[in-house]
Amino acid sequence: MEQVFIVALLCVLSAWGQRIPDVKGVETTYRTETELTLEWEIVQDNRSYIYILKRNEIESGQITVSENETKVTHQVSHLMPGMNHMFTLFTSLDDRRSEGFNFSSKTIPSRVEVTVEGQTETNIMLKWKKDQRDHTYELQRDKMEPELITNGDTQVEHTVDSLSPGTKYFFTLTTVFGDLKSSAYPFQGATVPPAIQINSTISRTETSITLEWIRQKEDYTFQLKYNSVVEKITKPETIVVYVVQGLSPGTGYTFRLVTVFEELNSVESNYRDYTVPSQVDSVSVLSANDTSVNLQWNAVPGLENNNYRYILKYNSIVSEELFAVNNVVKYHVPKLIPATNYNFTLYTKFYEERSSGLTFSHMTSLSNVTEVRVTRLVTELTVEWNKLNNDDIYNYTLLRSDGTEKNFTGSSHGDVISYRYQPLKPGTVHSFTLFTVSNNVRNFGYSFKSITTLNNIGRGKNDSIDNNVVRLQDLYPGESYTVSLFYDLDSEMLHQCSHRLTLVPNTVTRLYCKYHSGGNGLEVMWEFPYGIVDVVQVDVNQKPFNIYNNNSEEKGMQKVTGLQVAQ
Repeated sequence: MEQVFIVALLCVLSAWGQRIPDVKGVETTYRTETELTLEWEIVQDNRSYIYILKRNEIESGQITVSENETKVTHQVSHLMPGMNHMFTLFTSLDDRRSEGFNFSSKTIPSRVEVTVEGQTETNIMLKWKKDQRDHTYELQRDKMEPELITNGDTQVEHTVDSLSPGTKYFFTLTTVFGDLKSSAYPFQGATVPPAIQINSTISRTETSITLEWIRQKEDYTFQLKYNSVVEKITKPETIVVYVVQGLSPGTGYTFRLVTVFEELNSVESNYRDYTVPSQVDSVSVLSANDTSVNLQWNAVPGLENNNYRYILKYNSIVSEELFAVNNVVKYHVPKLIPATNYNFTLYTKFYEERSSGLTFSHMTSLSNVTEVRVTRLVTELTVEWNKLNNDDIYNYTLLRSDGTEKNFTGSSHGDVISYRYQPLKPGTVHSFTLFTVSNNVRNFGYSFKSITTLNNIGRGKNDSIDNNVVRLQDLYPGESYTVSLFYDLDSEMLHQCSHRLTLVPNTVTRLYCKYHSGGNGLEVMWEFPYGIVDVVQVDVNQKPFNIYNNNSEEKGMQKVTGLQVAQ
């Protein structure tokens, strides 16, 4: 026994004097972001050794080896992710230790969270915080080749460009530290959708506008803005047809169409259009005649009615554009045909939009000839009149009481139209009606009468009225009278004939004689009679003596000489 003890003691003493060896190497068998699992070979297969791991001047507890272990395994926790950690591993026995085996091992880097800072139609701007300066990153988009990102100190800002508008992209970001990679951080981002233009206006009414545009992708929705209204449109059709309702007539609207995708709004596309204006309520006729009419109507009310214009259409004629003055429009329609019914349509126009149109009609009048002149003779009547309004558009029909008609074309005559009726019976009344004719329509006509004259041959009679004989009384003897015969035709005195009649003068009164010249002469004396006496003739022995009346009141006297006494 003593020999054995001595040998054992010699062995211990021999070992005591030797240097304790270090491990030959350390292998990291497993790692996470905060843990490392280390493994090394048992030094000299001596399970009496214990091990001490030092990091950052902090030593771990004793690491022992069990009888069944072939390698030493040790887990280091509470480490910082994505760092290269420096270690020293000591082999120890009886308070003695080796010089220490220095090694390093890396923890897996943490994955970072990415925020989308902004988008355009072709770019997505990304941002994330960088844990360590020596970290790099791999950005992968939709299983494409990863992009290596090495820029940035403490913060990374990266723009993904050359993308398609209005598209959703799926990304993963991996932190790279040496040959280690973090777990991938998945995220998604979308580009701004494109601005879609409204193609056209399908239809318009007074209160609605129907718009059309093309949806480029099924998952696009839209916002339509106008005035202070925002309408959300989610129709699934490729060709979007949308009716904007509740609008005001005759009003311009600016529509702003926004494409919406993944809560991202495109820039606005603007589209200007107009509702149909309302039609005029009514039209008044201010004045009218055979060939023209003056119309008036009130302007259509509206926010933009100062820009309203009006167009009047009739037959194939379209007026120029008319504007309201003080909210009233007046228009003179000329060159109409008398006795014609005209159908008018009045449109309200706003920019290029017309109202449905107010339809109304107007019948032009057909005036009468108001004055006819008749030249009367014994056996004929000549009727003449001035052409109505001095216009060739009128024709005429002259109807005689016996039913005969005579037609006249106005354009074939001058300013005065005349017609002679002959032969007619003297002193006969004739009735006529002169019709104005236009568009094959007669007016109610201008009626008149006339009478042929009588012969001026004959002598008047001074007698009482008997069998168309007129007795004229209380006349002045010896006076000359012009007697005219008039025909009272409908209160119009028509001259028939005239006669110049001289009445027989009165006989002289108080006629007496006196001798004169010793009986060889006479003085014949008298008083001038009542009435007109131009000459008193005294006949003596068939010799006349004329004594002219000088209109004096003196007595008349004639001396006759050369007579024989008692003859």
